[in-house]
Amino acid sequence: SFSAFGTVGLGTGITPYLEPLSRIVVIISMFAGRVGLMTVMYAIASRMSKHEDKIKYTEDNVMVG
Repeated sequence: SFSAFGTVGLGTGITPYLEPLSRIVVIISMFAGRVGLMTVMYAIASRMSKHEDKIKYTEDNVMVG
């Protein structure tokens, strides 16, 4: 599991013999390790957020010329 999270490629060869739920856990830990734990947590939290208008862009008039 730590090897999957660290994406170091070490294994004991038991992955084909794991139960489907265990394989899903390994897949999720590999994804989180590759993308980054904070990025995955932010993506999940932003999807669960009910407020869509959290980002407000500033507006300004720019004089050209």
